[in-house]
Amino acid sequence: PIYFMNQPTNQTVALGATATFYVGAIACPPPTYQWYFNGVSIPGATSSSFQIANAQLTNAGTYYAVLYNWAWGAYYGVVHTSGVATLTVVAKPTITSPPQSKTAETGSTVGFYANATNTLPLSYQWFFNSTNAITGSTTNSALLLANAQPAQAGAYTVVVTNIAGAVTSPPAMLNVIPPIERRPVPDVKVTGQTASVMNVDY
Repeated sequence: PIYFMNQPTNQTVALGATATFYVGAIACPPPTYQWYFNGVSIPGATSSSFQIANAQLTNAGTYYAVLYNWAWGAYYGVVHTSGVATLTVVAKPTITSPPQSKTAETGSTVGFYANATNTLPLSYQWFFNSTNAITGSTTNSALLLANAQPAQAGAYTVVVTNIAGAVTSPPAMLNVIPPIERRPVPDVKVTGQTASVMNVDY
């Protein structure tokens, strides 16, 4: 007979952290253990606990232990399997495309954009000059400023957050200039043969 005192439990750990699964059982004679990952036996994992140091995304999956002893008739397939536990490995966001610096005319609309990856969901908070949180921008990877004014010139950053942590983008600078005069200018028409080389001086 065998009695399970402890079963492996589901765990969620950050990338690079340590995860440990335990199984406790009372049996006579004492059992031998073999741990499995996604249904495949793990070489050398033959104790009542199994530890994963420096957990990576590839370690995410299901874990369980098979307990057996030849005295139980394991030769004939008599084994006992623990409960199945799931390991979830979460990674802090990675900003793959940070916002870029821009110049805008007074009164125009200007946008900053960022792209990030890794464990979902991701939330976004935009800041002006590092410490001034911009309200209403906690879920959007884009920040649109309508009717840009000189007072809005400065540094814009975005903090991307998930369950594993947060990361801040490099600052993108906004320069607000007076409206630029628009006026017609003479056009230049260049004609020639296909693939020919021409120079235009103005």
